[in-house]
Amino acid sequence: MDAERIRSVLRASVSRLSPARWSANKDADELEVQAVFPLFEEADETFFAALFSFPPEPACHFAPFVASPRPAPGLRPFEAGKGIYLAEAELNPRFVRFAVEAMRGGASSGGTGPVLHWTGKDIPPGRTGLPERLGGDTTNAVASFTIGNKKAVLKSYRTPDLFNPEPEILAFLSEKGSKVSPRVLGTVTLAETAGAKPGGGRSLYLAVLLEFAGGVPAFPAFVGNARRSIFCNLPPHDCIPARLGIAIGDLHHLLATRGAPPDIRPEAISAGDIDRWRSAMRARFEDALRALDADRASRLVRSRDAFEALLAGMNGWAGARKIRTHQDLHLGQVLISRGGFRLLDYEGEPLRKGPERIEKLPPERDVATLLRSFSYAAAVALKELKAGHAHEDERAQRWEHDTASSFIEGYLSACPRSVRKRGKKRLLPALRVWMAEKALYEIAYEAKFRPDWVGIPLEGLLGILNDPFSRQPDASEADQR
Repeated sequence: MDAERIRSVLRASVSRLSPARWSANKDADELEVQAVFPLFEEADETFFAALFSFPPEPACHFAPFVASPRPAPGLRPFEAGKGIYLAEAELNPRFVRFAVEAMRGGASSGGTGPVLHWTGKDIPPGRTGLPERLGGDTTNAVASFTIGNKKAVLKSYRTPDLFNPEPEILAFLSEKGSKVSPRVLGTVTLAETAGAKPGGGRSLYLAVLLEFAGGVPAFPAFVGNARRSIFCNLPPHDCIPARLGIAIGDLHHLLATRGAPPDIRPEAISAGDIDRWRSAMRARFEDALRALDADRASRLVRSRDAFEALLAGMNGWAGARKIRTHQDLHLGQVLISRGGFRLLDYEGEPLRKGPERIEKLPPERDVATLLRSFSYAAAVALKELKAGHAHEDERAQRWEHDTASSFIEGYLSACPRSVRKRGKKRLLPALRVWMAEKALYEIAYEAKFRPDWVGIPLEGLLGILNDPFSRQPDASEADQR
């Protein structure tokens, strides 16, 4: 199948491709093809990759495909025309075999225009096994499979972005021997011509091949621990959050390396940074107000003075370090494994766009977003228990407080020296600021997507403004414990 025929098939498939989660224009009636990359043909199947968009939406999308006269293995297969079936190719064994071999050999795919570069390093020897889908319907396509006796993950970015932070951070952490992040084995990037990079020297990553990170999801484990503590009135397992804190400290220690490339290297926080962050937080406060109903909005309005007092404390941050961070760290991005913890999905918050995605931030922000995740775990535990008594709410608050305290102690034992030397007294106020910022983001998010949950971040924010770290169990509770 030649390139023009491929373009025709794709344009005819607009109604089947545009409803995908990664498309912002679900009812598009036009598909524009920016580039086609013939990959290989095997028997009567044609494998190719394409960059395309759905006007008037400007976002460009990437996907590898397999075209066949009959349904072939792949993601979201459909009939594209009389006698032609199309599927996204990540779940096709032939494509997986090709991708791994192309990375091993440093291949290029394309013609006189844009070129795909396939590169790899330390890819295990052996043949590839059958691919399996990893995760549900997401904005990326993720497949897992074996290479020899090792397991790997191929992650394709359906909406590629020059400022996607994940490949760059994971490559750096791989070089540093990080134990908490998956190792990068290979990449697929786009260049306008062979040897050239678009975007002022930044590579446009289309896919990464990663070492498989095994383990069990952390969020259900923390919910279960909270449920046990609430129901049985028992203390939390303090060693698990402490070990998680150590893992985050280890991550930040690597990301704070002074000899790192400029995009990774830590920098001093400036007065301009503080003003910009403070302005963004005020904007989030207004977004949250608009998202809430009148009664809840009035409660948030009454907290404005406390919020402004919290922001005033940011003046003392000047001169501290800002680093590249995970940016979207919560328990849903954490796996618990025999070897410790694995942190996934370094793409940052979905609402961050452009250069914001690679912005350097205080390391305290990652700590704060995980603390907010503990709040969600406690709330979910209460929902599962159908708890409605004041003493159960009090036990949930105590679990969250004690879990957070253990996590912070673990973090301080392993974090960068620049954070540790500032001490806990300066760490906790900074955590409150970033916890408030995250809670405001959560209010707007929940109001839009899960209105029944909006009370969780709202109550969390009001508690943050009342200083969550000052709370201590009363005497009767302490006796019971």
